[in-house]
Amino acid sequence: MSAEQHDLEKMKKAKIPTRRAKMLMVNPADFMYLFTKGLEFRKHTKLIAGIPDDAELIAVAAEPVRHAIMLVVKSSTYEPIPIDQMPPIELIEIQTGRIGATKKKPAPRKKR
Repeated sequence: MSAEQHDLEKMKKAKIPTRRAKMLMVNPADFMYLFTKGLEFRKHTKLIAGIPDDAELIAVAAEPVRHAIMLVVKSSTYEPIPIDQMPPIELIEIQTGRIGATKKKPAPRKKR
């Protein structure tokens, strides 16, 4: 076995570091809607139920092939994956406002 082959075998056996991350895929139109009113949206906007409270944004990128915006987030609750592998992709929807805040009340009946 040559020295180069020996080094290659050593590299293959080396433990690959892991990270706990996911890629969240967002519709670009929904993403741009967030910026129509400045940054006021933060109080009443949640991307999706189930995103851990300790989730931290790592990167944001446009994904032209999928026609989406990709948000890479990390959390201690995600499964560890090797850094040389793509994190799992999860499709999310942006929910704005308060649920039921604009619910219309029934109009009062007119007396005859």
